[in-house]
Amino acid sequence: EGVLIDMLAEMEVEIRKLFYRIHEESILLFYRWKIYRQLFAGGQENLNLLNQSGSNVFALLQGLIQENVFLTLCRLTDPEKTGSYENLSLRNLLRKAEAVFETNVGVDLRGKLDKLIEATDKLRIHRSKRIAHLDLMHAINPELLPTVQYAEVEEALSCLESVMRELHRLILDADTSYREPAIAYGFDGNYLLTVLRDIHGSPESNKEHSI
Repeated sequence: EGVLIDMLAEMEVEIRKLFYRIHEESILLFYRWKIYRQLFAGGQENLNLLNQSGSNVFALLQGLIQENVFLTLCRLTDPEKTGSYENLSLRNLLRKAEAVFETNVGVDLRGKLDKLIEATDKLRIHRSKRIAHLDLMHAINPELLPTVQYAEVEEALSCLESVMRELHRLILDADTSYREPAIAYGFDGNYLLTVLRDIHGSPESNKEHSI
């Protein structure tokens, strides 16, 4: 019995290590997406201001953040293994956690994780055919790639937060919010927009806009 307790204690330590790494990846993901929303989803006047201030630079930044968000969501929802190598993924973490924690909690989490995986279906196609690899057919015919709407990325991120908060409660017996990571004043997208408005004398936009 003592050996079993020691084994379970070691497994809990491993699970916490895996969780902390996934937690860090998730926080960075929401951090990047918050800056993306501030810059590119705050209204047409904001977009006009960015175009005035260096359209090529901001178009590049927009595309890079989008691809990073796609890649991170796909990595976090990857299978437990790729060949003989384990992945740092939610599926792998949950499989290990189910061996230690209550099965009924695992079932609830499985449902939330399945919803997250479904929400990343289109993103996974982009990763496989365009971002991580250059599939010849899709490179020649990019219109074959599915269109990803802003709302679909938001849905995937909401699903991720639901999974992460549940895991946080299960593994650390505490709750936390992922959706709005704190960014120090003077270091976020809103501050950059304020500086650019001062330079160009542009009015602040209160309009909602999705891209």
